Amino acid sequence: MFLIKDFTIKKTKERGQGAFASSDIEAGTVIGDYLGTILPEEQDDQSRGVYSMAWGGDDDTIILANPDEIGIHLINYSCAPNCGMYPYNGRTLYFALRKIFKGEELTVNYFLGEPDETCNPCPDACYCGEPSCRGTMHTHPATMEVYLQYEKNIQKKQHIPKRPQEGITLKKLKKYPGYVEAPYITQLSEILALKP
Repeated sequence: MFLIKDFTIKKTKERGQGAFASSDIEAGTVIGDYLGTILPEEQDDQSRGVYSMAWGGDDDTIILANPDEIGIHLINYSCAPNCGMYPYNGRTLYFALRKIFKGEELTVNYFLGEPDETCNPCPDACYCGEPSCRGTMHTHPATMEVYLQYEKNIQKKQHIPKRPQEGITLKKLKKYPGYVEAPYITQLSEILALKP
């Protein structure tokens, strides 16, 4: 679910639909909440693309978004993203890592773990076109470890609700932060700059 109004959804050349800023977005602005249906990880269906997110740091439970609905799950992956992820009371919020200019595509690093037996051939190739493109959406294990510690440090200061029942679709919260604090923006930017 988008929490900003100034975006448009358009077709991209190689990555299906994408979200684009229809006005400038200031660094730290919370862009949206990743909503979908709570399912066990083994029910993840990536036949139409990557539309799932781990729930609250729990690798056994996912939030599976509906690719036919408008939401932040339509934000594409990039090796040099302009959006980041922020754990918030069991949810995953996307926020602007830097000022995003009108017309720019909104992008995020999905922090996919190492390839497993399902990656034969691997469907998780990257087509971001950035000079720093690694050709894959998978994250190096050392970088992933640092990212997971970033999430844990934030979650220690928050209330993590009991895991929702499988099959439940997450609803909009009553209240969201408008911005992510500068230290978290800096920390995530540094993690994204790590070289394996």
